Amino acid sequence: MEKLIIFLKIIAWAIAIISTIFTFLTIWGTLTYPGSADEWNDKLRGIRREYPVVRWLIAAIISWAFIIAF
Repeated sequence: MEKLIIFLKIIAWAIAIISTIFTFLTIWGTLTYPGSADEWNDKLRGIRREYPVVRWLIAAIISWAFIIAF
């Protein structure tokens, strides 16, 4: 059982770091996209760009909670 917890902690650390980085990158993309040249280019082509923050945030919260709990 102890080896399983150690294995899950290693996986949780990797997922926590990666998902936290991607959470901040998607938030940064959401904040810098309005008013940029990319937005105008996408409007001309009829493309609507979205930055999904929720899935990365949920993965980060679950991973960090597991790390803190064990």
